[in-house]
Amino acid sequence: LIFVGYEWEGMLRLVAGLALVTLALVLCGHVGAASWTVDKPILLREIPPEFEVMPKLSSLDSQTFLEQYLRIGKPVVVKQATSDWPEPIQPNPQGGRSCHSFWNVEYLSSLYPNEFSEENAIIVAETAEMKQVFPRNHNSPRFLTYKGKFPETNVEFLFPTMRKPAGPNSRHVDTGCLNSYAVQMQGSKMWLLWPPPKRDANGLLVNSTDGLRPMATILYPGDLLVFYPGWLHETHVIDFPSLSMSIYWDHRHPDFRPTEFYARHASDILKAYPEQYCTCADEWKADES
Repeated sequence: LIFVGYEWEGMLRLVAGLALVTLALVLCGHVGAASWTVDKPILLREIPPEFEVMPKLSSLDSQTFLEQYLRIGKPVVVKQATSDWPEPIQPNPQGGRSCHSFWNVEYLSSLYPNEFSEENAIIVAETAEMKQVFPRNHNSPRFLTYKGKFPETNVEFLFPTMRKPAGPNSRHVDTGCLNSYAVQMQGSKMWLLWPPPKRDANGLLVNSTDGLRPMATILYPGDLLVFYPGWLHETHVIDFPSLSMSIYWDHRHPDFRPTEFYARHASDILKAYPEQYCTCADEWKADES
């Protein structure tokens, strides 16, 4: 009865238009996929008191990053860190979702169906096509450019989550001698980080007492986290589908390095995680000296 007076052609156009709008909303995460959005305040309140909830900086320059974070190996979170990307990721802290045309699980699954499947929790962008396509769609953080020199970066590691995960990504350290940064591009994810261990007078491992303490944050689309070797971390997907990217980085400028961090922690990190960092001794000892 509602459509009395409409021609059939007009009715079809109306139905088709409504279908397209619904499809767009689903792809942007506003309807359809389940969400843990209402649990976010609860999750934050349940973070153990020994964790420091990291503030999110709206901007960060290279000198401030060097003096307050990099030298001492302290993690930092910068929000809207993709503003200079070919297509910036628009933040959406209410739902933690993003409508980025490239960096979303649905689109990448259509491009790379074999790689982006529910069985693959991590995807290393090492195919010839990915090495060409992916770098064209993101940039390194501006604050990693120091005195005209750009950071040296490794291949992209992508972490897609297409449905509610069974549990967290268990606590671990990344294997590699380089620093890392992680960008949340779709959905949201909670990070828990523990600083490198220290040894007491008896040689037993204890928590660090050098001003570094366990830290926590929830990353939304456009948020970027920087952390360093030896930091244990554990992640919990909150909103899904979720997509994040991690990249190892180093710097060509000799002063733009975690010198104080290595001086205090290199020996203990090597003793605590010999298998993960067995090739890093020479590089870290140079900084330690």
